[in-house]
Amino acid sequence: SIFQYTARLNMQDVPLICEQALTMGSQTVDFFNHRPNDHNITRRLLGPQVDIDERYNIFHDYQKNNLETSKTCDALEESSSDQEDGAAGVLLVVNAENTHVPLAPFGDIEMSLVAAFESLGLKVLSSSSSTSEGGGTFGTFVFEEGYVSARTWPEQNYCAFDIHLWGGFSMHESIKDALLKVVGSDEGSSYRVVGGGMLGASSWHRDKDMIGPRSAHAESCSAASASAAVSTSNSQHLATAGTVLKESLEIIKTNTGTALVVCGPEGKPCPAKDVLSTSTALWTCDNLGSADSYNMIECENQVLNYLSEVVSTSGRIGAIVVDESVPVTMLGVVNSILGSNFRMDELLADPLRFVVLMADDDDVMRRKHNFLDKIRKNIANDPVFKAELVLASAKGRMEMGIVSADDEDFFPRLYNVTSDIEAHSDLDVQVRKVLGGRWKEQSEAEYNPREYRLEDYDISPGVEQFLGQKPMGRQSIFQLEVAKDKTISRTDIEEALLSTFSKMHISISELKTETEIGDGFATSMLSPTTTAVVLWDGNSSIHINLFSHNDSAELSNTFIRELMGKIPVNMIQRDEQPRGTGRVVNFGSDIAPVEKESGK
Repeated sequence: SIFQYTARLNMQDVPLICEQALTMGSQTVDFFNHRPNDHNITRRLLGPQVDIDERYNIFHDYQKNNLETSKTCDALEESSSDQEDGAAGVLLVVNAENTHVPLAPFGDIEMSLVAAFESLGLKVLSSSSSTSEGGGTFGTFVFEEGYVSARTWPEQNYCAFDIHLWGGFSMHESIKDALLKVVGSDEGSSYRVVGGGMLGASSWHRDKDMIGPRSAHAESCSAASASAAVSTSNSQHLATAGTVLKESLEIIKTNTGTALVVCGPEGKPCPAKDVLSTSTALWTCDNLGSADSYNMIECENQVLNYLSEVVSTSGRIGAIVVDESVPVTMLGVVNSILGSNFRMDELLADPLRFVVLMADDDDVMRRKHNFLDKIRKNIANDPVFKAELVLASAKGRMEMGIVSADDEDFFPRLYNVTSDIEAHSDLDVQVRKVLGGRWKEQSEAEYNPREYRLEDYDISPGVEQFLGQKPMGRQSIFQLEVAKDKTISRTDIEEALLSTFSKMHISISELKTETEIGDGFATSMLSPTTTAVVLWDGNSSIHINLFSHNDSAELSNTFIRELMGKIPVNMIQRDEQPRGTGRVVNFGSDIAPVEKESGK
């Protein structure tokens, strides 16, 4: 539910292990309605013979997660909390390469950075800087919402930034753009690392909904609350169900079998029957207003006898359309009859189409969709699809559920139906969900897998990038948690850090602590070879951003081992990455053997 749109693909000649499949997710691309672009990339698995317009052939499931009812949004609102039960932060790692602005002296860069922060509404509470190995400078700037660190290599025209925010998360990109502008870099690359936060931060209330991946349902509810919501009042009916049915005939019609329309109580309007005039009508049983067991059994016998008579005179049933007037209890009767595989084989033709129209409240509509899902599961094996459609206009909303069996072209036909309904009515049609059946196994004769070797692809761009990297140091990010039933203070942390650096023979040239940022503090410890920015959330979490010009793992391993021996903490997470130029992703020890082998 993180993404607005998801689609699951089922590809031929790919081994199925425990029903593994390829699933795509996107916040902006609606896989059902979006026509993909052909980027003229050589395709191996799909092959050049697969036309881009045939994309639906590999679709198995689809879901749109931002179609919410007021009840769903109310539930999300009730589950939200105004209690600060934890602190979270995000570290944005930014590499600014080929800078055009001189990076020395650092004082000029520092003034430009402070001015950039102020233009974004960020007040610098403290800053510190120190010369570093190789003629560069390390600087750190702390503000209420987080901190920014900068490491410069003037001769290489390179600056490594870290933007760690525990408040104002939406500012990450604007801060990054401002930093790149200050140093004059058009070649900035970045990625995010989940980091520590700060309890008691003043921005917590406005930031709490941005922490972590936000549910697509929550996004939808927020959008709905910010705009005029579509009325879902049942007293204001949409365009007639007949209009919807007429445009849906492409899916409903089959070449075999009898068409059956299930209507509400006899004598009341049944729009579905009016549209499908040649169909046979099954009226809802009398006295079926409640789920009384005697009435249900009596109704089931009546319906079974009637369906058997229809089959004996007109043939098995190939299409069933349920009018919006049919109560859920009547669907329960139908489900009881069709729940038996024997009865399904006896009464229903192949292929089968099942359509249910709905204009009820949310609970009843969900029960009707669940009824259709039981039909899908009873049919079980692909190709079988169950779709949920939401049809809305300024007057209100209704829904339609569809089950289609033995229909290889269901997805493109469904797309045509939704387009036709919108073209001939004032309805906006959204497909909420499409579910397929049990994966169809390929026979041994049909199974024709293809194997691809590395040399089948052009790897020269990757090799060029790999050999063009220039690692300049190792960044290690540690997230520590205070051990259970233990307490820790600011003094404990600072003394442990100083003792650890001393044990490693690292001289501290600059040390500064900022406490006006919440319940905890942020400490910068700078030396020519190694730097650390340490964040304590004020309760139990410590986040350490360690950098060393030596990119071997030995230094960071020694640092964390010594530190954890001095304070009662446990390691929660550790992230390691190189910093340098050439869009670096590898440490020097990774690149050296390849360079030697290639003769570079």
